[in-house]
Amino acid sequence: MNNKIKYKSNNNIVYSCKYHQYNGKNIGSQAIQNITQRIENGYQRFFDYLKNRKKEKVSPPNFKKVKRYKSFTLKGKVGYKIENNTISLKGYRYKFWLSRVIEGQIKPVTFKRDSLGDVYICISLEQEEKKSNRSTGNSVG
Repeated sequence: MNNKIKYKSNNNIVYSCKYHQYNGKNIGSQAIQNITQRIENGYQRFFDYLKNRKKEKVSPPNFKKVKRYKSFTLKGKVGYKIENNTISLKGYRYKFWLSRVIEGQIKPVTFKRDSLGDVYICISLEQEEKKSNRSTGNSVG
């Protein structure tokens, strides 16, 4: 019998709990999938440590209270909309300071909250690699 916790079954458990506790209907499906992936990775690291016991000590994942959860991640282009210096999330519009021009395809977007309650948006982009083939005309060597 396989004692391993499977990602799919773990994901189904979280989906069923979503509608019962903490007004989970406000949480996006991608954020919940990310949470289950984090839990799965934590258990995998713990079980790998139990097998080998050569790496640094790893404890099983602890579950945080909802208030203490500091970030969530949205993958792809679903669940939010970015226009100019505003981002729409779950029907609310938030203004933010756009430090750089968004060039390329947006991959994951992570919302992080610090201990003071300030929220930071981390946008990861995939863009084509620019080849720089500069030559100065000087020979080296």
